[in-house]
Amino acid sequence: MPTPVRVGVVVGAAIFHGPELLLVRRVPDFTGRWELPGGAVEEGEELEEALRREVREETALAVTVGRPFHASTFETDSAGGGRVRVVAIEYLCTARARGPVRLRPAEHDAFLWADRAAAQRLPLVPGFVRAVPEAFRLRLLGAE
Repeated sequence: MPTPVRVGVVVGAAIFHGPELLLVRRVPDFTGRWELPGGAVEEGEELEEALRREVREETALAVTVGRPFHASTFETDSAGGGRVRVVAIEYLCTARARGPVRLRPAEHDAFLWADRAAAQRLPLVPGFVRAVPEAFRLRLLGAE
């Protein structure tokens, strides 16, 4: 009998303020690599609600959630042992203000409002290598 597959859902926010995208630098895993703010969807939570909560927890910013623009899956170790398949969904978002940004030091140690050129030079967490350029492409097209 096959082992049941555990599945989790995470959401990420491509938060734009003008032409700049908010990126946060990850710690302790993927130390020094940059990603979009976001996190796990809790049981019973709507995706957009989870995204607003995670962004508020990780950055203290209030965002307007736009449309989803990127989805991917990956496997990781679960906290309770075993493996879990994760579905990641990224959304285009806008920030009502650029700050103040307040990070959770256990998760991120720096933030940057990056334009497209700056973002291309940063080392990204592997799961965001496609999502970040796609967010800029869609932003240029005005697809929010």
